[in-house]
Amino acid sequence: GMDRPTRRADKAPAAAPGLANTPITAAWYGLRPMTPDGMPLAGPAGPLGLWVHGGHGSIGMMTAPAIAGWLAEAIVEGVEVAELAELRMGRF
Repeated sequence: GMDRPTRRADKAPAAAPGLANTPITAAWYGLRPMTPDGMPLAGPAGPLGLWVHGGHGSIGMMTAPAIAGWLAEAIVEGVEVAELAELRMGRF
């Protein structure tokens, strides 16, 4: 519910004791962006040089690092990375 940010902030000092006396001045939370098929979007996004990496939803902490590595390889080395093929924007 709407008290979720406050509940999370109440637990912060356990992980980062330096935050113990930091006042909460505002709180907000939102939904995690997710694609219609539940799979992330990653790859070229149209105009030359524009790439996308998003739509991970609740699996982002697990999937984003590997996908970022594949994207870096594709961008820097200019190669096709097989793991990115099914994550392209064109699938919609």
